[in-house]
Amino acid sequence: RYGSDDEFTDILNHVQNGRMNEGSCATTIMWGDMFRRSKAGGAKLHDKLGIAPTPGSEYVLNRKTGKLEKCTTHEQCPYATYYDDIGFVNTAPYAANGGWGAAVSAHTSPEKQKAMAEFLIWASSRDQSIKYVIPKADAPSIFDINGQDPFRKSHLDVDKWVEQGFDRQLAKEYVQSIVGNLVSKNVVVEARFPKAGEIMSVLDRRVNEYLVRAVVERSISDADKPKERLWTANQISNEWKTIIKEYDQRGDTVVPILEIYQRLRGVYVPNEDKNYLTKVRPVGLTLMVIIWTIGMYCAAWVFWKRKKAVVRASQPFFLVLICVGTFILGTSIYAMGIDDSVASYDGCSAACMATPWLI
Repeated sequence: RYGSDDEFTDILNHVQNGRMNEGSCATTIMWGDMFRRSKAGGAKLHDKLGIAPTPGSEYVLNRKTGKLEKCTTHEQCPYATYYDDIGFVNTAPYAANGGWGAAVSAHTSPEKQKAMAEFLIWASSRDQSIKYVIPKADAPSIFDINGQDPFRKSHLDVDKWVEQGFDRQLAKEYVQSIVGNLVSKNVVVEARFPKAGEIMSVLDRRVNEYLVRAVVERSISDADKPKERLWTANQISNEWKTIIKEYDQRGDTVVPILEIYQRLRGVYVPNEDKNYLTKVRPVGLTLMVIIWTIGMYCAAWVFWKRKKAVVRASQPFFLVLICVGTFILGTSIYAMGIDDSVASYDGCSAACMATPWLI
C-alpha cells in the first residue's frame, strides 16, 4: 500500500538505496549501507535520515503452543522493554548475513597459505580496514563504498565518522544501533546449516511471487487470498522437504540437517534406546494383580478355616503374615515398573527408594 511501485519486481539495492537516496522513499529496513552511502553520489538522504534498531513486537511466540501471546511480564518476555504507553515490547535484533569471513585453502602450498594469511591480517588491520569501513561521506558514487559494516572496536568511534564528513548525531545513532545488536542476548543470526541458502531462497521466491500477484498485479481476490497463502505455504514446505531429503540421502552426508539445526539451537536430544519399560509394564502389572488376588484369597481362606486342626497347627497368624508379605512383595512390581516415561524425576526417585522396602 505504501511501498514503491517496483518494490517486489526490481533489484534490492535499487529499490532500497536508490529510492531512499533520491528522496522518494520514507522508511526501509536495510543494512548499514544506507547510512554509509547516504551522502555519496549527490544523494539527498543524509540530512534527512534517522537510524534505529529493528522494531520489536508486543507479542512473543509460545513454543509449547505454537501461538503468539501478548507480552505481559518479564518472565514471559525476558528480553522485552517496558514502555508506559505501550507495555512490554519484545525485541530480537537481526544480525543480517552473519558477518564476513575469510579462509585459506588447505590444498595450496605452505608458502601461499602464509602469504594469504598475512594478506588477510593486513586487510583486516585497524589502519587498513578503517579506510573502507569508514569511507569518505561524499564519495563520487555509492558504488565507491563497499558493504562492510564495522567489525572492530575502532570502527565504532563516532569521531572518526565525523572526520569523514558524516553527521555526528546520525553517526551516533548508527553506532548505537550496532552496539545494541551486538550486546543483546536475544540477537537473531541467519540459519547456518547445509542448504540454508537454498531453503531461504525458496522462501524468498515463493513469498515474492505471492506478493506480486496479490499486491502488484492484483490478480487475487480478497476472498481467495487465504487459500492462496495456504497454497504458497504448502509449496514452500514441499520444496524444503525435497531439499532436506536430497541432502540427507547423499552418500557423503555425515549428519542430517535436522540434527545440525537442533544442535545449533541447543535443543538436540540423541535418538537413543533408553530401555523404557513401556512394553513389559502391562505384563508386570498383570502379574502384580494376580499375586494380590492369590494373596487375599489365601488370607481369606486361612481366616475361614482358622479353627481346622491342620490350620491351627500351622499357626493362622503366621499364615496370614505370609499372605500379607506376599501382597507387599507383589506391590514392588509396581515400583520397579516406574521410569521417566511415565513419572517425573522426583517420582522416579521415590519409586527407586521404595523398592528395597517392598522387597
